Amino acid sequence: MGQNIAVLGAGIQGVCATLALLSRGHNVTLIDKASGLMTRTSLRNEGKLHLGFVYANDPSRNTSRLMLRSALYFRTLLEGWLNQRICWDKLKSTCFGYLVARDSCLSVDKILGHFELLQKDYQMLCQDDQTDYLEVRPERLWRLEKENNLLSAIDPGFVTHCISTEEVSIDTDAFAAEMQQHLLGRVNLTTLFNHEVISVSRNAESFLIECANSGKQGSRGLQCDQVVNCLWEDRLKIDRQLGFIPTREWVYRLKYRVLGALPEYLRRLPSFTMILGPFGDIVNYKKGPSYLSWYPACRRGWCRETETPTDWERACDGRLSTHEQHAIAQEILLQFDQVVPGIAQTNVDTVDAGIIFSWGATDINDLGSTLHRRDEIGVESHNGYHSINTGKFVCAPLFAQRLLDNL
Repeated sequence: MGQNIAVLGAGIQGVCATLALLSRGHNVTLIDKASGLMTRTSLRNEGKLHLGFVYANDPSRNTSRLMLRSALYFRTLLEGWLNQRICWDKLKSTCFGYLVARDSCLSVDKILGHFELLQKDYQMLCQDDQTDYLEVRPERLWRLEKENNLLSAIDPGFVTHCISTEEVSIDTDAFAAEMQQHLLGRVNLTTLFNHEVISVSRNAESFLIECANSGKQGSRGLQCDQVVNCLWEDRLKIDRQLGFIPTREWVYRLKYRVLGALPEYLRRLPSFTMILGPFGDIVNYKKGPSYLSWYPACRRGWCRETETPTDWERACDGRLSTHEQHAIAQEILLQFDQVVPGIAQTNVDTVDAGIIFSWGATDINDLGSTLHRRDEIGVESHNGYHSINTGKFVCAPLFAQRLLDNL
């Protein structure tokens, strides 16, 4: 007989945890302060299904292996819980090129060495018939390009090499709509949207959750057998109430994104990420606006407290005024234009932000920063209370499966 389980947070991790728990016959109550699924950080990021390329500065290679494994099980786990196929081609971006900056934190030789080891890890994982990368199994994940259109579009004083890869992003807006269609209304699922989790306490046999209704005064209590904390910026706050206090340093970063119509010559290019350091990305999709981010201008908040500043909320909810969006976009585009000439002519559609949680204390321009690693993340379980540090978007299905293993 299924248990009554509360899932806190309806981002990508909460969605995956809910699907996994429902597949085992549990009764799930999904709680989020937003008005629906995946409306905040899970929506306002580049949606990259990391294969491990960007984590070349983790000498243990644990991060790249985790990302690779997560990516290769992403589709099979999700579709298994949904019991139906998803048309991934409609969601995928163009494949990423990795542009090595002249002032990269790592040399080209070290980056290529990391990529080659990643290829070997990929070949090992592909021995499992359950693995693929959104229905495809390329023979190689990357190749070094001598010349291509991508290199010619970038200031030659900024980059030295281009590496083409099979890595893609998925359109987070379209993916969120897909999950909403397949998840909401399921038997044994109760949703409490517009409810912020205030407290979680444990008694001898169960947990009591207190929620505040953001649309009305007052609060409500919920009793359940187990709790899965999939909150993002509020996860540590709830963990502390149960006595689980981190012993390491952490940081929250507020990172903006710009969505818009790029100049046509940039729209025709592959998606790309500049490595390794505080640089930028462009993600091109078959339909809809492109995503762009230039880290020095887009990283506009830094917090090392348990709770993030309240003045971050409007950007995370997509409630910035037109004037604010225009001013932020202009600053981002003008800086990015120094590296990608012409990008300042982008016709901006949306400017908003998401929060990044990471273990660490210094920014990514520090070669020794823990932000270059994402391996010490995942599920921590304590007698019916489970806290999930997702780390990266791509990891959510794999960690939901590990949650099932811990129940």
